[in-house]
Amino acid sequence: MSKEYQDITDFLEDHTFRDWVLHKDSLHRQEWEAFLAHHPDKKVEVDLAKAVLLELTEDRISWEGKAKADTKKAILQRIKGKASQERDITPPPRRGFFGWAKVAVVAILMLGAAAVAWEIKQTDTPQEVVQSPSWIVRTNHAGQKSIVHLPDGSKVVLNASSTIRYRDDFGKVNRDLSLQGEAFFDVKRDVAKPFSVMTGKVTTTALGTSFNVSAFDQAHPSIKLATGIVEIRRENPEKEEKLKLVPGEEAFMDPDNSLAKRQFDVSSAFLWKDGVLFFDRTPFGEVVKTLERWYAVEITVRHHPENKTPLVSGRFDNDHLDNVLTSIGYSLRFSHEIDQKKVTIDFQ
Repeated sequence: MSKEYQDITDFLEDHTFRDWVLHKDSLHRQEWEAFLAHHPDKKVEVDLAKAVLLELTEDRISWEGKAKADTKKAILQRIKGKASQERDITPPPRRGFFGWAKVAVVAILMLGAAAVAWEIKQTDTPQEVVQSPSWIVRTNHAGQKSIVHLPDGSKVVLNASSTIRYRDDFGKVNRDLSLQGEAFFDVKRDVAKPFSVMTGKVTTTALGTSFNVSAFDQAHPSIKLATGIVEIRRENPEKEEKLKLVPGEEAFMDPDNSLAKRQFDVSSAFLWKDGVLFFDRTPFGEVVKTLERWYAVEITVRHHPENKTPLVSGRFDNDHLDNVLTSIGYSLRFSHEIDQKKVTIDFQ
């Protein structure tokens, strides 16, 4: 390794380090074990970086962008506050992230690793958590994704611009929740208490399975089943609408506004959970809305071709918005300009 690692930021921002920590069969395992053998003085920084990355990854999609800045700031403020309050510890006046690492090490020794893990998890929950006497609401704004662990042991990967809402006794009486936006549900099996997701007039019910619900448009939700079996019901005063899905099937609203199902590509349907943008002949207008949610920007389109609906195909793995727009613009013949959170697309 030719790179010099001065503090834990250097480790966290190295993709080979992240791969080694997060994957047992990593191709970089040998080189990192060799690094530790030749640099025993870096063991403290390596161990701390591993702890932060593992906790962060448990509740957040990746160590990218605002996540790392927010996490760094929150851990520093909270650990310093807790350490000072309980042990009256004053961290040494060091500059930069390395100084923060030393404060974290002191906090781990004095307060215990569990306290640090708790602080990190608090930072990595969705941006807004609103709790009332009977309801819990978890919301992600544009540009954010998170993992929500429900009281019954089920897990929800919540997409950007999405909200789930459930009672604070979730799992005790029933397992009902509502969704606006998109989420992937990994449901813990409980035959006595079916798991139900309500989106507008459509309810998806499962016992123990995994499925994806996209309901940015509440009137036209899409439910894709990954494993198990789910039942889809739609409130309709004229007739009862109900159908069951098996893995690889998707429920949607057909042109007659009735429940229908079809096959879908399992290999690409859930890529968004891993930070991958995937378009397969997707209408340009839908692509624009997805990019606005994904990157938390506002996009203005100029000189859009009249009476035409350009289709977009492509895959972008954790890529920057500029690269995504450059690639799409090359095929659709448009230029773009990014100014902070304002994006302008200009067709030629």
